[in-house]
Amino acid sequence: MSSIHYKLKSTLEYKTLTFDGLHISVDDLKKMICDKENIRTESFDLILTNTHTKRQYNSEDLSSQLVRDCAKNTRENALKLPKVQDTSTSGIVNRNAGVQSKESTHISSEDYAKMSEEEKLDHVKQQSTQKYHSDNFNKKTSGILTGPPPPTYVCNRCSQPGHWFKACPLLNTKRTTGIPMEELMETTPDDPQAMLHPSGKYVVQIRHYLARLNKKTETVGGGGGTPKETEDVKEIPPELSCRLCKNLLKEAMLAVCVEIALC
Repeated sequence: MSSIHYKLKSTLEYKTLTFDGLHISVDDLKKMICDKENIRTESFDLILTNTHTKRQYNSEDLSSQLVRDCAKNTRENALKLPKVQDTSTSGIVNRNAGVQSKESTHISSEDYAKMSEEEKLDHVKQQSTQKYHSDNFNKKTSGILTGPPPPTYVCNRCSQPGHWFKACPLLNTKRTTGIPMEELMETTPDDPQAMLHPSGKYVVQIRHYLARLNKKTETVGGGGGTPKETEDVKEIPPELSCRLCKNLLKEAMLAVCVEIALC
């Protein structure tokens, strides 16, 4: 028994057609397909096409070589084979080409019995640490792009070519995301509070600039280390002031000769 796999253009699944012997002509193959699919041969005709070579088999007197070629590839108006994901190697991590795993050093029970006590301990130690050997280590690949970028590559952060976006010099520069333009003012790139605007200019928040300016003004106005004198200082009453230092009496003592209180 031989079989031919075919697929109609309007269907999604592949079907199998079996026949006796090793050879079949195009006419007999069309007739068997029409009988199986209930197609009226008076109104329709089939076109057999090779999926790989796109060759159409229209002749009715083809040799047996045709049957051998189209045993699996002959279709009626066949399309490309569907892509089937191979899950046989799913989850398998390919080892690097330069890394070679050590061969297992398991020995038979007879050879193990002939070993001395020290050799047995060494063998057990080697077997217990075999899977942790450095040859079995697979380095994880980094997602960072390396090497020079192509000439047509443009960084999506600074809109400049010549470097990857992970190596952009503006990677640590703050952005003005969510801040209205009315609250921003242009500044220089060396400003510690500078942020990069989508237009390419460096800006800073106006309220931050005013707060920093007021702080500088207070520092300059209060310099010198002397306390600021106020005009509303109350005068010391004469009976509580010292006649020598003109300040408030501290630990006052009465001078009997002049009858005056002094510090």
